[in-house]
Amino acid sequence: MEGHARSEDDAGIPDAEELYRSVHRTMWEQAPGRATSVMFGDTTKWEISVDRSSLCTPDETKARLPERVGVLAVTAGTARAAGHVAGVKATPTEGNPAHADILRESGTDIKSWHAATQLLASKAEWAIKPPD
Repeated sequence: MEGHARSEDDAGIPDAEELYRSVHRTMWEQAPGRATSVMFGDTTKWEISVDRSSLCTPDETKARLPERVGVLAVTAGTARAAGHVAGVKATPTEGNPAHADILRESGTDIKSWHAATQLLASKAEWAIKPPD
């Protein structure tokens, strides 16, 4: 099993900072009207890609990928407290200096990670709600 160590958590990202997760059209079509664990990523991956609110707006997050129809927001503190999360780490890219990852803790099985993504979905709020 792979994963991340808690030592990878970035203390420079405060618990109160919102993290933006863009929502793909197909994710929205599966469960219109509500946030679901599917919107927080594939359970086979070790990171959840997000953008930091201190470095961008929800509109900028949505605009990065044209097939995205909405943006969810959850705080870094909520992500850290979700269970089986090693932390939140800034991972800026050339085209996106706001990029960060919610890191899956080393040794976490798929069932436990799915529970963490369900909790994230239940705590998330729409920064940009997709059209009905």
